[in-house]
Amino acid sequence: MDYTKFDDDLMSNGYGNEDCLDMAELDRWNDFRCDVPENIVCQKKAIRFDDLTDYNRAEVVCKELGAELPNIHSEAENAAIHALDVPNQRLRLGATRFGSGKYDFKWSNGSPMDFTKFDDASMGNSYGYENCLDMAEVDRWNDVRCDMPEIIVCQKKGSHISTGK
Repeated sequence: MDYTKFDDDLMSNGYGNEDCLDMAELDRWNDFRCDVPENIVCQKKAIRFDDLTDYNRAEVVCKELGAELPNIHSEAENAAIHALDVPNQRLRLGATRFGSGKYDFKWSNGSPMDFTKFDDASMGNSYGYENCLDMAEVDRWNDVRCDMPEIIVCQKKGSHISTGK
């Protein structure tokens, strides 16, 4: 280990079973039991936020993390994003409508929309206000209002997400 920041006052290996580390106050490390639920930080390519957020706020949240809303370019990426879904909720995608056509959408990062998985039965642009995309539980895309609060996933810029299978 090249770098450590153990908190000597907290490092106790209580009862001999504190085999994991967490970050305590003042950015110091503490040992704790591995079976205790904790928030995690990982080196994944995507992070899900369960707070419901509209499209504009979602873009800001992701940008602050150096990330962006999902821009999906393959079935594998679609499956990986869908795997982050929460039952009975929809996930916001990083696309907006650019024309009046049923399928006139573009990715917010400017990349080509070279893969699509529209739910044809749901694509209706009701009253001309459904100018954003989301992913439904069935892994298909639907047009929705941009001000509709939804769960968001932030994808690291320039990364392609896969399930690792």
